[in-house]
Amino acid sequence: MGDNCETSCGSSCACESKSCVCGTENCGCESQSCGCGQENCGCGSGDFYEAMQDKLIQMAMFAHKSALFDRIRSRVEKMEGAKLDRIAELVVEASLGKFKDAQEAERKGEELRAKLKEIMEE
Repeated sequence: MGDNCETSCGSSCACESKSCVCGTENCGCESQSCGCGQENCGCGSGDFYEAMQDKLIQMAMFAHKSALFDRIRSRVEKMEGAKLDRIAELVVEASLGKFKDAQEAERKGEELRAKLKEIMEE
């Protein structure tokens, strides 16, 4: 499930593994809480099927959010695509300009060092 830990309090424990569903270690199993003040986040129940059910529900919630995100992205592309393309072009040009400036500054620095070395060796 990656980095997406989805519960009402932001984390979920699987006490058998002492880790959150999202892979984060130590999410409060010792205290039987999610670390957000809410009790009963699936810790300590020892019921494998209850934990599996919780994880499957979390996966469904994540899939729902992901599908909604894709639809929103599609609408934004339709409505703002041209503007986003112009912004992306500006950002890329600016980053290339910064890179060129850095190369130019490095070249000038090398020239300065060479001239200083020449002067010092006279």
